[in-house]
Amino acid sequence: MMEHSLLSPGSLSLKEVYDEIFNGLANHVNSISEGPRTIALQSWLQEIFAMSTAKALHGPDSPFANNKELLQAFWDFENGLKALTMGVFPTITAAKPAAARQNIVDALLEYFGDSFPEDTASELIRRTRRLALDHNRGTEFIARYGLGLMTGFLINTVPAVFWIILHIARDEDLLKKVRLELSLIIQPCAHDEDFSTLDVAAIRKRCPLLMSICHETLRCISSSTGTFLVNQDVEIGDEYVLKKGAIVQMAATAIHSNPDVWGVDAGAFEPERFLRPSKVHPAANRTFGGGSTLCPGRHLAVDEMITFTAMFLSTFDVTFPEGANGLPKEDDTNMLSVKKPSSDVLVDIRTRPDTKHQKWCFSTGALKV
Repeated sequence: MMEHSLLSPGSLSLKEVYDEIFNGLANHVNSISEGPRTIALQSWLQEIFAMSTAKALHGPDSPFANNKELLQAFWDFENGLKALTMGVFPTITAAKPAAARQNIVDALLEYFGDSFPEDTASELIRRTRRLALDHNRGTEFIARYGLGLMTGFLINTVPAVFWIILHIARDEDLLKKVRLELSLIIQPCAHDEDFSTLDVAAIRKRCPLLMSICHETLRCISSSTGTFLVNQDVEIGDEYVLKKGAIVQMAATAIHSNPDVWGVDAGAFEPERFLRPSKVHPAANRTFGGGSTLCPGRHLAVDEMITFTAMFLSTFDVTFPEGANGLPKEDDTNMLSVKKPSSDVLVDIRTRPDTKHQKWCFSTGALKV
């Protein structure tokens, strides 16, 4: 599939999108004064990730640019995805997300139309549009596909970053260890030494604790269910036969909480779990699916999670209202691929005293996994 080639590690299209997303996110972080500033963490992440991603994909003419109503429409749509997928009179049973979806599609129809900004859109968007037109798919198809692409970029990454930041920020000892790792890889930007940068390859290679926390968070919040059709009879050991035509479902929540797979602490968040030599079969980690359903954007998603977390925690001290530094409950009623929080969390952020003049910029080399 085209998405797999365009979003594969080392591809120029992935580098382009990554650089644009992170320069956008860096601008948001750079714009925050020394503080303190109180933010609703999930809402803030939703806003800045959606704005940065839309600009990275569509360029400066993105319909989401400086349009907070359309940004909110995206998250109204996302919040009602479960109701929409039921397909039972959605304009009645899921009126708000259905209306939000149509508002976004209308905006993307105009963007992808005759005045499409070929010179400023990303390679991913340009080639997607060209492929659709070459196969006689109309602008309506392209607009709806474009919404699906935005959805894939955002709906799992944002809640994952939310949980990763909270798991680290609420544990002072863990935060110190992560910051120590990061302090060894922060470098001045090549084109402006007044700015700092983080190389994602360095994070992956030299920040094992942060990587472990990321993977452990994903293990704990993954709630996707892979669905497969059996193409021929398959015998599993001496006990089971999967008959041709049967449907097999693999629930990440069940697999990731299984003590027989992950050990007696399978139900607990263990930040150093992935530092230990793995005795778990790779197929038991269903965070990004597997086989034909393996997520094509998984490399970019993890790079976004670790790099933004690194930038955020290197820049800000995070404090919680008194008595409120616990994690919110997971929303078990609206699960898609990852579990979202049942409520937002207010946090106070203040620029760290030793980094108050630190600003960020990003320009990567070829991304590797």
